[in-house]
Amino acid sequence: MFSGKEEGGVRLRQFDIYAFADYSGAASEREQRKHIAWCVGRAGGEAEEPATTSYTREELVVATLLLLGKATAAGERVIFGFDHNYGLPDGLYEAATGASLQDWRQQLAWLAEGLMKSRAAAHRAAQHGKDDGGRTVQLLPSMEEEPRPREWAARVNAMIAERLGTETGPFWGPHFTPSRRLFPFADTPLRLPERRVTETRRPGMKSAYQLGGAGSVGLQSLFGMARLHELLRRCNAAGIPLHCWPFDGWTPPPDKHVMVEVYPTIYLAPTLSAPPAATPTAGAGFTAAVTGAGTFAARAPSGAGALAGAAPAAPTPTARPNATPTAGDVTTAAAAPALGPAGRQRRTDAGDAAACVRWAREQDRLGRLGVWLAEPPGLTPEQRRRVALEGWVLGVR
Repeated sequence: MFSGKEEGGVRLRQFDIYAFADYSGAASEREQRKHIAWCVGRAGGEAEEPATTSYTREELVVATLLLLGKATAAGERVIFGFDHNYGLPDGLYEAATGASLQDWRQQLAWLAEGLMKSRAAAHRAAQHGKDDGGRTVQLLPSMEEEPRPREWAARVNAMIAERLGTETGPFWGPHFTPSRRLFPFADTPLRLPERRVTETRRPGMKSAYQLGGAGSVGLQSLFGMARLHELLRRCNAAGIPLHCWPFDGWTPPPDKHVMVEVYPTIYLAPTLSAPPAATPTAGAGFTAAVTGAGTFAARAPSGAGALAGAAPAAPTPTARPNATPTAGDVTTAAAAPALGPAGRQRRTDAGDAAACVRWAREQDRLGRLGVWLAEPPGLTPEQRRRVALEGWVLGVR
């Protein structure tokens, strides 16, 4: 059983551990280590969480697997996520392939197979390391060639241009052709949207079709979705119970960990201290995820013992302190960005990762996280269909 705060006989807190990463679209491992931060916090922990850096994307998958495996064995429930898109705008798969997309995981597999041009064989002489429990664990298969998302996007653009008779496809950005946005696709038979439904609900969020440039998320999203495919495959092989929100449904079952998409900018905003819906109270307004959150099986799942032989050791990152929580916004407990030249605020990767942890933990402590996980109001049947393929950002309503 996992411990949780109860009020009036109803369990308010749903999770024991909160873990979030600030991702990177850098190609080289050296640059990844500078810009990937991973923050893990526990329920009831201090406001100041030490985020860690020096991860590569592969090592981040490793750290996530080890965290979920240990939490499952200890009967602890985890909510975790990464700050990149988990899905692409509706219609891209159909436009590029001419086939029908059945579910989100099919899209992940298509993208991962396209990006990962070559992979070391699974039975190649294993590299080994030690996790912090002293077990010997096998590292993820190394890739002979790092994924090249711009090359993949260029191929997709060419496929779509040929199928639709357009000048190019939807991907664009610096160091890419086209370098400027060209989006005539609303007038094609497929009527491709430029943004996901969740991005239409919050102005300022960038489309995954923009590869590079200020505030863009395209490169890290393509890299990240390929890694998600790997993470889900390994969780399934290890028997780790996982709910991918909202692809597997808006209401996560109480006996599974929950993976969500995050966007640190909105958790740093003091206006996001409470959901727009009424705050749930005992006996009123609770989702099934809250009222049903009685236990999380304190067991290692079938096959989870194999995690010691399949999941690699976590890296030894360099601890980096976070910024001070925002004064005057106790509810969000978000990290205040450090001051840069001329007193301008400067955000850090570690600070963004920590802000996600603080916000999720505080919302869970107050019993509000179930409201944020519930289906946003006003979605049409067509939008629901799209969200099941595109995904949603936690905190957007």
